[in-house]
Amino acid sequence: IKGKILRLDNLKSSSLNYWIKNEDIDEGEYDGEYHELNGNAIVISKIDNMNPTIVETKGETIYIPLGNMSVIEPNEEFDLEYVAWELRKDYIKSQLTFINGNIDFYKIRIEVPINGGIMEQRRIVAKERQELIDFYKSELSGI
Repeated sequence: IKGKILRLDNLKSSSLNYWIKNEDIDEGEYDGEYHELNGNAIVISKIDNMNPTIVETKGETIYIPLGNMSVIEPNEEFDLEYVAWELRKDYIKSQLTFINGNIDFYKIRIEVPINGGIMEQRRIVAKERQELIDFYKSELSGI
């Protein structure tokens, strides 16, 4: 295929910056199994630190190589940003197991709030993000 191809090095390792837009993805060629993405989704590395990244296509097709990445499509039960946020937490990292060098995603269990649905998930992300920003500001003010 030819088009915008997401690469592993496009995935974000930052705790606060985990979005990538279509204009940040380069054109290229890929020969192998791929996912054709036309909308927002979380893309995760299968190889090591996952680096869950929300890909925002803005209506343009992005190709995701499935040899080294997996895709989580949105649904009505969870907020993409909540899932990406949770996938970066230590309790998830402690669940990681590997099969043939790839992360076994079937063993990962994400804590989802019982009450409040997607609105509660968004509230949690906003609160925890602000706490992290405040922590970084506090640390930097001492320099």
